[in-house]
Amino acid sequence: MNFASYITAPNRSGLFELNNDGTVLYSRFRQNNELLNASAELVGQNFFEEIAGFENAKDLRRIFNNFVKSNQFTDNFVFDCRFDEKTVPVRVMMVRAFENSYPNHGDIVILDIRNGTY
Repeated sequence: MNFASYITAPNRSGLFELNNDGTVLYSRFRQNNELLNASAELVGQNFFEEIAGFENAKDLRRIFNNFVKSNQFTDNFVFDCRFDEKTVPVRVMMVRAFENSYPNHGDIVILDIRNGTY
């Protein structure tokens, strides 16, 4: 996989459509607050195991799993991504999505990760 496809310290924001297991169904990275072209090479990969390149990805996965099990439709929070000795705050929004053409409609979560805490 292309190294630029990972969530890294300089490349940490984007829009990801995930199934309830964390598998990427659609993704677009964000640069200078603009969404880039879709990243088809990420489709089918587990976001938390194969894409999130920060040390505490398991912590974000735990929050994601709790959201999937809940009855919430949205959640917003600041998450501190740890990269080696550097901590980078990001704004995370999770939204439960419904798509009629997907076999298990309702089993989709939009994960929007943005730089900073604004």
